[in-house]
Amino acid sequence: MEERFYYLNREPSAENEHIIHAYECQDLPKPIFQIKLGFFKSERKIIKEANRYFKNVRICKCCKPKQTTEKIRFPYYQVIKEHAKRKLK
Repeated sequence: MEERFYYLNREPSAENEHIIHAYECQDLPKPIFQIKLGFFKSERKIIKEANRYFKNVRICKCCKPKQTTEKIRFPYYQVIKEHAKRKLK
């Protein structure tokens, strides 16, 4: 997962939410309306930091951190799997 810099919009949206944007976002508000949050990888940590300023926050749809869908395999599970195969024979 890539670390990106995030900003919080001081101005609430029509739904009364303060939107969080990444630095690269095309909908990034003007500098006068930005609160710098910092660099983050995790959506949970971004929301936690933004909640220090406002309760009602959400991340812009195009700015959400990309989640990896790779499955991590640990050698321990492979050993158990091989052991189980041996027992079946």
